[in-house]
Amino acid sequence: MNLVNCLNGILECSEGMKPGTRDKALKETIEYYKCWQQQLLDYAREDYRKGGSYSEYHMRSLELEQSLLKKVLKGETTFQHELSKIIKDPNEHTKKIEESPGGEYWILNWTLNQFFPGIFFDEIEDYAKMMDETIARIYLSKPKKKRKHNPEAWREIL
Repeated sequence: MNLVNCLNGILECSEGMKPGTRDKALKETIEYYKCWQQQLLDYAREDYRKGGSYSEYHMRSLELEQSLLKKVLKGETTFQHELSKIIKDPNEHTKKIEESPGGEYWILNWTLNQFFPGIFFDEIEDYAKMMDETIARIYLSKPKKKRKHNPEAWREIL
C-alpha cells in the first residue's frame, strides 16, 4: 500500500464531491494507513524476536517511515522540506549515498523512496506538494470557531 498513490487517487476522483466528504475520506485513508503500518511493524518486531532473517531490516524501515509520517502530521516538517535535502544531480546523489551506506543521507533517501516509489524525480516535488497541502488542510489547520449567538446583542444596538 502506498499512501501517496491512495491520496492522489482520492483527489483525482473527488470531482463533484463536497470538500468535507473528500477530506473525511482522505483522513480515514491516512488513519487506516497508520494502523496498517503499525500492524506491519508489530509483525516485524515479533518475527525479529523469533529470529527472522529479514525482520530487522523491515522493522527498521517501517520505523523510519512511521517516524517521518508522524513528524509531517504534527507539522514538524514537510515532505517538500525533506525532499529539498536530496541532491538533484544524479551523479552527486549516488556519490553521497556511496560515501556513507546506511548513513543519514542514505536513510533519508530510502525513507522518501518508500513514500514516493516509482515516481520520476521531476514529478516527486508535485506529489510532495500535494501531500503537504492535503496534510496541512486536514491535520494542521485550526477549526473555525463558531460565533456564539448573543440574545442580548439587540439591546446594545438600541
